Amino acid sequence: MTNLLAITIGRSPRKDISPIMERYLGDDITVKQIGVLDDLSDHEMSLISTYKPHDEVLVSRVDDEHSIELNAKVVEDHLQNIIQNAEKRGYKHILLLCTGSFPDIVLKTSNLYLPDQLISPVISNIAKHRKMGLLIPHENQRSMMEDKWKVYGLNPLIASASPYLDLDQIIASAKDLEQSKADFILMDCMGYTEEMKEAVSAEVTIPVILSNTLMVKILSELL
Repeated sequence: MTNLLAITIGRSPRKDISPIMERYLGDDITVKQIGVLDDLSDHEMSLISTYKPHDEVLVSRVDDEHSIELNAKVVEDHLQNIIQNAEKRGYKHILLLCTGSFPDIVLKTSNLYLPDQLISPVISNIAKHRKMGLLIPHENQRSMMEDKWKVYGLNPLIASASPYLDLDQIIASAKDLEQSKADFILMDCMGYTEEMKEAVSAEVTIPVILSNTLMVKILSELL
């Protein structure tokens, strides 16, 4: 039996992601979820949700009906504390439920599975001779995403639509990407669900890739 700690940058449990992990990880892997926003004080919540125009912004779920925009650097500091405590409790396998980049996290005894480091190389190879359409949660993330994919020599078409708001907007943004001549769409946020992917796929004629499903499928081969 393998114990896996899954960390969301929002509040746990992530009921939208749990079914995907249950479907693809199997019975031999026990998943424990923890959230960066779990048990934060009002003051800490204010700090983590405050950002300036040049700061990197992340979006996550607070509960079934609400989402929140977060300062990526403050999130990373909290993640480091959670990981250190997890290592002290003996966790060897930790999954981050966020496709953002966290370059300064330090590990001592655990394996940290970062979607940014596992998914991006796979997608960059797919996109070498094709135009990628990137669906992201928030328009404020456009510059961050352009920089992220520029490292791989890619200049994706980008559209934004929060997974925590209106499905019609997600579909509309996906259609915009297709009309802009994208060859495929990457739904690049852990908040997009398989149901959302199915809804998008029914409305476009190009392939649609879901980040969280791809991540969990890769992870199932590693654990």
